[in-house]
Amino acid sequence: MKRINYLLLALLFAFSTVIPPSLFAQEANEVSAVQKDSLISLIQKKLPGAKIKAIDVNKPYLYKFEVMVPQQIDHNNAKSETFNQLVYISHRGFDCPTVVVTEGYGADYAEPASYNEELCKILKANLIFVEHRYFGKSKPTPMDYKYLTIKQAAADHHMIIKRLQSIYPKQWIATGTSKGGSTALYLKAYYPNVVDAVVAYVAPITNAQEDSRPIDFIINKAGTAADRKLITDYQLLMFKHFDDLLSQFNEYAKKMEFEFSLGNTTTLEYLILEYPFSHWQWGVTSDKIPTKKDDTKTMLDHLIRIVDPSGYSKSGSEAHLSYYYQAYSEVGYYNYNAYIPIFKKYLKLKSYSNDVLVPKGAKVEYHPESHNEVVELLNKTGVHILQIVGELDPWRQSAWIPNDQTELPVFVLKNGNHGVRIAYFDTDTKNKIYDTLELWLGIKVRRL
Repeated sequence: MKRINYLLLALLFAFSTVIPPSLFAQEANEVSAVQKDSLISLIQKKLPGAKIKAIDVNKPYLYKFEVMVPQQIDHNNAKSETFNQLVYISHRGFDCPTVVVTEGYGADYAEPASYNEELCKILKANLIFVEHRYFGKSKPTPMDYKYLTIKQAAADHHMIIKRLQSIYPKQWIATGTSKGGSTALYLKAYYPNVVDAVVAYVAPITNAQEDSRPIDFIINKAGTAADRKLITDYQLLMFKHFDDLLSQFNEYAKKMEFEFSLGNTTTLEYLILEYPFSHWQWGVTSDKIPTKKDDTKTMLDHLIRIVDPSGYSKSGSEAHLSYYYQAYSEVGYYNYNAYIPIFKKYLKLKSYSNDVLVPKGAKVEYHPESHNEVVELLNKTGVHILQIVGELDPWRQSAWIPNDQTELPVFVLKNGNHGVRIAYFDTDTKNKIYDTLELWLGIKVRRL
C-alpha cells in the first residue's frame, strides 16, 4: 500500500498540470497518514503499554505525539508498581539528531504546536520532551515520596532514551534549564554514555540542604554596591511601612482568593525577603526599584510583579510540592536567615527557612551523599558537557564547576540572568559554542 501511494505521488507530480490539485493534496494526506500510523506503531513497539495520541504541531516538525509511558516507581525492583510518565515526541526525521529535554518540573508548556527548543533549531533535531516524575500528569498513586530521587529520575530518562534510540539512531543531546539542567547532569553522571552531549542551562548542583552561596552573592556581590543598596533600601521601606502594605496585601489576597498556609503576615515577610533573589534571577533593572519617593501601592505592586505570591498560596503551591520535597531531601535550596541581622528590628520569626514549604506529612531526610556522588561522577567520567549560565543569576553560584573547563566549557553571559540562551551571546562566543557542538557531535550545525 505504501509503495502504491508513493508511485501515485510520483505520477501525480509528473502530471500535475492535468490532474486537479485537490486530488494531489488528498493523496499526499493519505501518504502522510500512513507514515504517521507507521511511526505510532514503531513507538508503541519500543514503549510497550504506552498510550499514544497525535497532536498538532508546526513546522519544521512533521508529527507530534503525546505519549504516556509506563514507568516503574522503583527501578531497583522489577516487580514494583508503575505510573505513567508524560513524554512529547516531535518528529522531524529519522536521519536527524535528537534533543531530549530532561524537564525538572511539569511539561504542560511543551504541549502547544508552536513549542520548540533552541538546540533543536541549531541542530535541526527531533525533540523528545520528558516530564519529571511526580509532576504534572506524571504522578504515581499514592504519592510515595520515597521514590522521588535523582537516581530514580535518571533511570526514567535512561529507559526512554535507550528504547527510542533504535528509532532515532543519530546523535542524542540531553538538555534542560534550571532544575531541568541539573536533571540532565544527573543523567550524565549516572549514565555517562547514554547521550553524546549535554547542554545544561543554569543548572545548580547545590552543596547543602540550604546552600548559602546564592544568598551571599545577592547580599554582597551581585551587580554594583549602588544596585545592592537600592534593593536593601526598598526592602527597608517595605518593612517600615509593613502595616500599610499588609492591609493592601490582605485586600489583594481576598480579591485573588488566595489562602496562604503561612498566613498573610508571614507570607508578606517571605515575599520581601525573596525579592532580591527574584530581582537578580529575572534580570530586573535598577531603575524599576521603588524608592522613598513612591507610595506603598507602588511598592506592593512591584513586589507582587517580581515575586509571584500564588506560589505561596495553598492552591498555587500544589504544583510545587514535589519540588520542595526534592529540594530538602536531595537537590537543595536556600533560606533567608542571612537577612535576620539586617532586618532584625522588623522580623518576627527566629528562622526564615523555606522548609516550611515542604509537603505536610512528608518525611524528609537530607542525603548529602547524593550531591557528593554526582559531583564525583561528573568529575571522573563526565565528557561532552557544556554549560550556559548568566553572570547575575544567583543560581550560578551553585553551578558545578568542572575540573577542566577547556574540555567541559562553562559559558557565562555578561549581565545575564536565569533566562540565558545561546542566542544572547556575542557572535564570537556563539561560534565557540557552535564549534564545540560540531566537534563533539561530528556534524555541521546551524549558526543562528
